[in-house]
Amino acid sequence: MSDPDNPDTNHNIPAGSSEPVSYPVEFTECCIALAKAAQRKIRIYSPTLEHAAFDSQDLAGALAGLARRSRACDIRILISDSRAMVNRGHRLLSLSRRLPSIVNIQKLAEHPELPTDIFMLSDSIGLVYKPLDADQAFYAPEQRAKAQGYAERFDALWNRSQADNELRELRI
Repeated sequence: MSDPDNPDTNHNIPAGSSEPVSYPVEFTECCIALAKAAQRKIRIYSPTLEHAAFDSQDLAGALAGLARRSRACDIRILISDSRAMVNRGHRLLSLSRRLPSIVNIQKLAEHPELPTDIFMLSDSIGLVYKPLDADQAFYAPEQRAKAQGYAERFDALWNRSQADNELRELRI
């Protein structure tokens, strides 16, 4: 990922291009950067909300910061299997329980149009994604056309998803 303070990593990504990044470390750093830059919307698709990429205190903090900055904030997370998240615990699951009107996690049953990438979108402008069958991810902080395509696909799948009872916190 580009670091403006380090000339060896400052690639100055031109608008409309994607920068290869390592998974999961740089991928997570890109997610944090997108969350910090977001004005209103975050969209995440990951079949199991992989711990290596998404269970980060810094990412949860950046998303909580977005919630504090914007009353119109909307964070949506789409998964297809919640077992690992429930069994191991997950910072984004905890955040969704603390901020249920802002951070929503829904489950998508098997569907022929499931994405072949895990990804995070910021305001339908910025994007970080990794093909499920690849080792490398890609960061496109200002690739509006590509991000808009991912956003449209995400929203269509979101409309077919449902709340997962396994994610509710049981209080006794």
